[in-house]
Amino acid sequence: MLTRKTTFSILKGIVTKKTPIYVQFAVTKRCSLKCKMCGIVKSWKGEKDLNLDDIERVANLLDELNVGVVILTGGEPFLRDDLPEIVKIFHKRGLNTRLQTSGFSCTEENVREVVKSGLDDVSISLNSINPKIHDSITNVKGSWEKTMNSISLFSRIMPKRNSMPVINCVLSRKNIREMERMVLLADKIGFYLSIIPVHLSKDEGEKFAFRGYEDSLGFSERDFDLIDRTYSKLIEMKKKGFAVYNSMKFLKESPNFIKYSVCRWKCYSPYLYFSISPGGLFSPCIDLRTNISVLGDNFLLYYRSKEFGKRILRDVKRCEGCMYGCWPEITYLCEDIRVLMERIREGIKIIGRRRRGFDYNSIIKIIDSIS
Repeated sequence: MLTRKTTFSILKGIVTKKTPIYVQFAVTKRCSLKCKMCGIVKSWKGEKDLNLDDIERVANLLDELNVGVVILTGGEPFLRDDLPEIVKIFHKRGLNTRLQTSGFSCTEENVREVVKSGLDDVSISLNSINPKIHDSITNVKGSWEKTMNSISLFSRIMPKRNSMPVINCVLSRKNIREMERMVLLADKIGFYLSIIPVHLSKDEGEKFAFRGYEDSLGFSERDFDLIDRTYSKLIEMKKKGFAVYNSMKFLKESPNFIKYSVCRWKCYSPYLYFSISPGGLFSPCIDLRTNISVLGDNFLLYYRSKEFGKRILRDVKRCEGCMYGCWPEITYLCEDIRVLMERIREGIKIIGRRRRGFDYNSIIKIIDSIS
């Protein structure tokens, strides 16, 4: 459920394109997994996680900037014992507070604590309904079972009304044939499925902070027909009302990005969105780094200056683009009335529904029924 602050931020962003609607804050660099498509832990190697006092300062900054949504990421946020306190810090300022997790470190106790602290929504990473494929992507045996357990925990513990838990899936060569079944799983348990094309570095020397270098996940020309057929099916399922989180525009533009690296949306960072690293460094996005600390005494004044805008826009213009599920969707929301109306319809649908809670065994039975 959107707070008044979040609603105001979105409306102002749509009109001005100058209000940061959405901020990603990586609360830790630590992670239990070694996902093949992710290089972020290496990129943050020299940083130290912020303490609660500094996180209070980050929250005050976002409050001052009228940010609408903060998503707490990592690394793995649940590796911080003080995660409930972090959620509370942002929630008490009226920000829509979301969490992105692999689920690997979730327990019933810590999930209940973060929900009690004011968590609005959660996104859980699941890369396959097949345990072997998921574990091969995360490089950690047994990670699939822990992720499925966390999906069950959030299914039962998150409020049954006015919440939109999401399964986040990175689409790659290893799992592309599973997308229809992934949608069915999410739909049957009251979650949404967000499908993000895999982003890979072209070589090990490429300077993207998030993208890993892993040939086995990438696509080639012989996969192009499969990519088109997969996305056509996803679009068809979304039209029929299945729980696909991505906007129709995102689904339609993803194939060209996967096949040809074509990116048609305009990046409005640092104005509509930005990222903050575990050590408090400002980033236009998770892929582009700077040495600018958001904890600097004059950061707010600097952020609002023309000098800052010019510096960040230079980096943004050099970027070849992406189709992560965050920045493009905010741009679509602010530029395309069809996407805005789509989101309003989905919001009304969420307000009117009551989810069921599913235990672990029930979810496994559903997976068996659709496999």
